[in-house]
Amino acid sequence: NILTIDLNSQKMDFLNWPSGFDQSLLQYTTKLDEFKNNGGKLIIIQGLSDNLLSPIVPLDYYKDLTQKYRGIKHTREFARLF
Repeated sequence: NILTIDLNSQKMDFLNWPSGFDQSLLQYTTKLDEFKNNGGKLIIIQGLSDNLLSPIVPLDYYKDLTQKYRGIKHTREFARLF
């Protein structure tokens, strides 16, 4: 999974996040070599009004991808951020 949510086995209603939801529970990986090598295309879309993630999270993730995959040019071959 690219994005996993660890909620310590708690059942969650994804439409009604609890107040004070700790976004540090969200974790991601930049290990996308197999995905990329098999022709995978990743589209990342983040709205400013989304409640689950801060708009900074996908920006940081894309920055991490560009560092791992030798810059923006190579990253854009399989992943885009909108």
